Amino acid sequence: WENGHIGSFNGKLRDELLNREIFTMLTKAKVLIESWQMEKYEILSTKC
Repeated sequence: WENGHIGSFNGKLRDELLNREIFTMLTKAKVLIESWQMEKYEILSTKC
């Protein structure tokens, strides 16, 4: 069973970032994911 918010987050991460690129280095993937997470956090924090 999966939490709806987690499922939504994972789906957006996959759709907006991971499906767009083929990563040749794990480090590059980690940096892009962290950047994406910070951007989403900033958007959510301004809505509250």
